[in-house]
Amino acid sequence: MIRIARAEHAAAGRDPAAFIVTVFAGLRERWLRPDSRDRAALEALDVSRLILLMEPPFNADGISEAGRLLSTR
Repeated sequence: MIRIARAEHAAAGRDPAAFIVTVFAGLRERWLRPDSRDRAALEALDVSRLILLMEPPFNADGISEAGRLLSTR
C-alpha cells in the first residue's frame, strides 16, 4: 500500500521525497526500542512518523518510561 501511495504521489507531480508515511500503534515496548525488529520493519518501509496511542486510564509512569526509552536512540 505504501509503495502504491508513493508511486501515485510522484505520478501526480509531487516531490517523492516529501511523501510522509505515518503509522499508528499501541504504546508497546516493541515500538519504543530503536533496535527492535518492529522498528526495523518501519525503517525498511521508510516510515516518517510513528504515533503511539494509549487508552485510559493514562499511566503517567508508563509515559515517562516510554520517553526514557525513546531518548536513548
